[in-house]
Amino acid sequence: MREIIQLTTHRDQELVDITNEVRAVVARSGVHDGLFQVYAQGATAAIMIQKNWDDSVQEDVIDFLAKQIRRGSGDMTPKTATATPTSRPMPLT
Repeated sequence: MREIIQLTTHRDQELVDITNEVRAVVARSGVHDGLFQVYAQGATAAIMIQKNWDDSVQEDVIDFLAKQIRRGSGDMTPKTATATPTSRPMPLT
């Protein structure tokens, strides 16, 4: 099974929480045990797993990445989709 999650970003540098979208795809799949792969297509896109326990985490990550990327080196703006990990496996129901 393959399903595409399309996202629209609203800023040059943005983290987008896709946890609910991923859960919905898993639920629609009917699979109760197995592996789930998420792939981000694009040179400046990435998948990052983080715990969103603090509202400032996303801005902190963007600030950190901006410091690591040299300005003027092309389109190197970080755009990341995040999935929030859980302390226990997500039920596939």
